[in-house]
Amino acid sequence: MPDRWRSPVPDDWPRLVDAHCHPVLAGTPSDDQLERLLGAGDGGASMSTVALRRWCAPVLDLDAHAALDAYLARRRELGAAEVERRLLSRAGVGDLVLDEPAGTDLGATVAAADARGHRVVRLEELAEDVGSRVDPPDLADAVRAELADTDAVAGVTLAALRVPDGWGPGRPALDARPPRDSSLVDLVAADPTERDGDPRWHTWLAFAALEAGLPLHLPLGHALATGRAVVHDPAAVRPFLEATEKIGVPVLLVNAYPYHEVAAVLARAYTHVHLGLGRVTRTGGDLSARVVAEVLLSAPFERLLYSSDGYGVAEHHYLAAVLFRRALGAVLHDLAVRDEIDRATSERLTRAVSRDNAIRVFGLAQDQLS
Repeated sequence: MPDRWRSPVPDDWPRLVDAHCHPVLAGTPSDDQLERLLGAGDGGASMSTVALRRWCAPVLDLDAHAALDAYLARRRELGAAEVERRLLSRAGVGDLVLDEPAGTDLGATVAAADARGHRVVRLEELAEDVGSRVDPPDLADAVRAELADTDAVAGVTLAALRVPDGWGPGRPALDARPPRDSSLVDLVAADPTERDGDPRWHTWLAFAALEAGLPLHLPLGHALATGRAVVHDPAAVRPFLEATEKIGVPVLLVNAYPYHEVAAVLARAYTHVHLGLGRVTRTGGDLSARVVAEVLLSAPFERLLYSSDGYGVAEHHYLAAVLFRRALGAVLHDLAVRDEIDRATSERLTRAVSRDNAIRVFGLAQDQLS
């Protein structure tokens, strides 16, 4: 790997657009929260903690590979706000496409990163909020009106996380055809847990977002998160992807690992399907270059987007950015050494995945970009 790519942020690398991420937690995380989010509470070392100690420790004035206990102590000493400022401002990310769960602070994240923030609306939460204000027969029209008027650059469906037991070829969490508007009356009246487990609810909302012109984020799980893994094969939603291709609005598959190769094939098969590289780049250390190479085997260059899936702590955002650049840089360098890619194509691919594809997918105006 060239020396210039060994730097966390090479001078000639374009500022990234993070196509799918979350803000840091509001306030100071507890020790338990911090250890869980950093992967330090899993009961053993992993590549995520190795990467944390290698790349984040020097930003906090520690030696590379500092002990994890020393890192956590230094983090507490500096305080959450200073850690966020240091890590986010040095990540080389200019724009953040943010899904904002409860308990997070979008404003603090954007300010610390010195970046632009672009909001993603959670479809299920929007519908639940609208449903609390209108009569059930009016819900469909009211949701469509909210989606038409939103300032969000995309919507996200939590179908894969809310219907984990219903994901499969026989009963996917998203169907190929939305239910009739009238069926929403029964769904609204149902127990919230029952409604959340009903694919009709998520399917109607996903179609409504796409028909409103909102790109759709489709998280496929969190195989590499702390706690119990949620893993879904994206082949299960192929009928949904086939049915929505004619709408022409992008669908972004997020966190496809370990089914990233299947997701790459789907991105090749359907013109509106895109693939966010997701959290694997920040949890796998330099080994994540293998995943990047496997995705490039199938996915068209214009369908790949950088994304961190950073959540809660600034380390996620910093590590994802640093390790993505190292992974893609290593793959392209190996190809160049074997004379399998020319410099112009390599630079075009780098800019496309790092930035340009996200600008196109989310319709980000150039004058809005950092």
